Amino acid sequence: MEFLNLQIEERTKIFINNALLTNRGFNYYVDWTNVNGYNEFMVEIHAMDILIGCKDDNDFKDKFITLISKLPHVVLLFPFLFGLAKDEREKLYRTLIPQHYYKIFFLST
Repeated sequence: MEFLNLQIEERTKIFINNALLTNRGFNYYVDWTNVNGYNEFMVEIHAMDILIGCKDDNDFKDKFITLISKLPHVVLLFPFLFGLAKDEREKLYRTLIPQHYYKIFFLST
């Protein structure tokens, strides 16, 4: 519990000093070459900005439902937000998205 009470700079320093030599670079945690997948979702990302200023849980829920009802394809962004790998996202999309929409959206990009 002491660790959690430290300032963020101290916790970062401890983390970096205790990282294994084989994973000292931050590219160990993120494959930065795959981060560009979100580019096709810029409209949806900006549309989700409406959720940032929510006053409370009810306000968030109301705005979230409105967002989903007006832009239902915003849910395609969720796997990116949850950090799913490309093959996991594609499997999820093939499973959950009607095939005709999948073909139109993903095979045209």
